[in-house]
Amino acid sequence: MANFLLFTLVVVLLGIFIRIFWVQLFIIGAIIGIILNILACSLITALCFCFFAWFLSQGEGYGSLGTYFQYSLVAYTVGYIVYMLIIYDLIGIGFKYIRRIFGK
Repeated sequence: MANFLLFTLVVVLLGIFIRIFWVQLFIIGAIIGIILNILACSLITALCFCFFAWFLSQGEGYGSLGTYFQYSLVAYTVGYIVYMLIIYDLIGIGFKYIRRIFGK
């Protein structure tokens, strides 16, 4: 019975915590998702570059996985930031036009 009451208390407190801080948790989750997305894409790209270099050099293998990973990580991060800035600008322009249309 004590385990049931303890588990019930933990679930209720967790529900209250999520209810109070759900926006912050959602933002943190989105940031973690973006970071994991960039890492996964960079790793897959680095593996492809390593395999291409290995195939094209008849097994000699120029370059390392770490180097390709670093280059692709920088490229994906810059691309993602530029993409977010473009979307942010487009949303701002859209809101400006909506205010202009409905402001009159």
